[in-house]
Amino acid sequence: MLTRILLDTCAVRNFLHKNGPKLDHSALILRAWKYRISIADGAISELIEQLTCSRLGFGDWQRKIHELDSLLDPKWPIFVGGRELSAIAGFQTDLNINHRESQIYHQSFWKLLRDSSSLKVLLDGICYRDATGKLVKLKPDAAHIKHTLDKDRKTWVDFIDDMRAAKITGGTTLGTLQGITKFLRSDFGAASTDPLNLDRRLDAVIRLLAQFAHMALNQPSQSQYNPSATNRRGDLFDWSLLFALPLPALIVTSDKRFVNRLKATNADDARQVLLIEDFNEHARNDTLESLLDHYRTTETQQRQWREAAYFNWLNRGCPFNDDLVDWFATEPIA
Repeated sequence: MLTRILLDTCAVRNFLHKNGPKLDHSALILRAWKYRISIADGAISELIEQLTCSRLGFGDWQRKIHELDSLLDPKWPIFVGGRELSAIAGFQTDLNINHRESQIYHQSFWKLLRDSSSLKVLLDGICYRDATGKLVKLKPDAAHIKHTLDKDRKTWVDFIDDMRAAKITGGTTLGTLQGITKFLRSDFGAASTDPLNLDRRLDAVIRLLAQFAHMALNQPSQSQYNPSATNRRGDLFDWSLLFALPLPALIVTSDKRFVNRLKATNADDARQVLLIEDFNEHARNDTLESLLDHYRTTETQQRQWREAAYFNWLNRGCPFNDDLVDWFATEPIA
């Protein structure tokens, strides 16, 4: 069974640095034929921000980046996020994306990050050909990335402020974790483009969001959650990772606070978010697939893959002695 694995920012940083728990390169290389490891979309923005403000040394990046590259899925070295993830995961019934276009873009972005000899070369960008053959310039804009990240963080702060205002008005029952969870859950599946099971598929997303809101609204003042605090700058991006769980996918992090808080929600999908040490242990024991069996079995994935390959073969006019082309062309994303 193929297993999609997403690395968060700190998992990448740990691999590059001399200190902290690191991915077991030897164990992962042994099973590269079935592990599809990608860097999470949001992690790339954070890493570029850290590189440009010297929180992550470019020398550390250069020294280890090719070793990290050897672990990554060549098709999706950087995974999709936002609207593209919603389309792939089926969170909205009216969303469609050009998979090949997205794949080429993310591959090109990773090539730029991997092969740049200096920060200046990285920021100068790269030219690549899109799915139509058109030459396109990809040029990271450090100021724009920082602005976007700050804007995203503000939406997180605004959400907590809006929840506080809703509690004060008394229009909703937000005095308990259960009340907040019910309030948030009512929003999922309400739109006409939402699939019927959206709240169930995003159960971990809803539960952790409710926990953050509960800490902000109902904890004693000295321990209340403050989304504006410097040490909370990454909370939004940690939470956003959870949208990938229903693909299904595993998430690897070194953020113990994040993992413990998610486990406390008792969401079934919490098992899919692993500390680096636990992830390595599963990789060595070849038990990572067991963490996804509540979504699908190896047999289910193989059957769906065979069906996709068969229909791809039909669409190509049923050529003879060409089976592997269809097999590789229809490899499941997760």
